[in-house]
Amino acid sequence: MEGKLKPQATSQHYAWNERTKERQKELDLMGVDNRPQPVRAGDISSNGAKSPLGSAWNSAGTWEERDVSKNACDLFKTMLESFTHNAGGKEVSFSEARAVGNVNLIASRGKLKVGFELDLTAKWEVRTGGDGESLAKGTLKASLEDSDCDFFTAFSPTKDQGTISVGEAISLVKLTQDPLKIVVVKAWMLKLVEPPP
Repeated sequence: MEGKLKPQATSQHYAWNERTKERQKELDLMGVDNRPQPVRAGDISSNGAKSPLGSAWNSAGTWEERDVSKNACDLFKTMLESFTHNAGGKEVSFSEARAVGNVNLIASRGKLKVGFELDLTAKWEVRTGGDGESLAKGTLKASLEDSDCDFFTAFSPTKDQGTISVGEAISLVKLTQDPLKIVVVKAWMLKLVEPPP
């Protein structure tokens, strides 16, 4: 058939990739670290201009993600276990928290945000505000996501034991969602922004 192009051999088409791997091996043997190097906001670049948030290679400051999952999950666990919420003379607290998933610090057009998708498990307890008598205990399973609609995409407390009704206990635990969201996001932004040493 006239005018029809013959496809290139696959090995020729992807030959550039083999050469890239060879160059990377040479750099590794010489001890050259060619990964993007983190810079802090406000650092001065070689041309005298202020650097964008993120790494030195992202001079346009368009988009960059840094995985901070371990630090963020550890911080979330610590914060949840020290978090208490008072409502109607009753106090809700959490223990044995465990968060797993992905958390990224995103630098985009000079602004920072935290992108996350986590699964959370914890134990909760409702106590009286005055003498600290235990009224109910249970478990919590939750999913957190940086979606436009909500912070918690699922928030499912279950009551295991206690003297107050299941409905009252679950309602009190659900009241912690909004305050917890504010505390976590503020702490993540303050604690995770600095690049690792």
